[in-house]
Amino acid sequence: MKIKEKLEILRDYYDSNRKVGHTTLLKEGTKNYSKDKLIVAYKKECIGFLEVKPSEIISWSNLNALHGNKKPIVIDNDVMSCLLNETLEKITKLERKIKD
Repeated sequence: MKIKEKLEILRDYYDSNRKVGHTTLLKEGTKNYSKDKLIVAYKKECIGFLEVKPSEIISWSNLNALHGNKKPIVIDNDVMSCLLNETLEKITKLERKIKD
């Protein structure tokens, strides 16, 4: 299976499986993990429902904050959807460019 197909499967999964407990899993997982961690969120204010320190949240637009960190990360569902969509769009554009 090609990487594009894998990414499409993941994107389709996230898009079609809303309201199945992703957020609850994220919330419970971060709540029960007592060690240092980082949460990558689309926007810091979008995940106020998590019981984490503000310093543990990194926004999608500020990924440079990951440089030098050695903590485990959790990626929010909105970020994952955005990442998959942007990657697939870029792959499609490159494929079109190659055909032309």
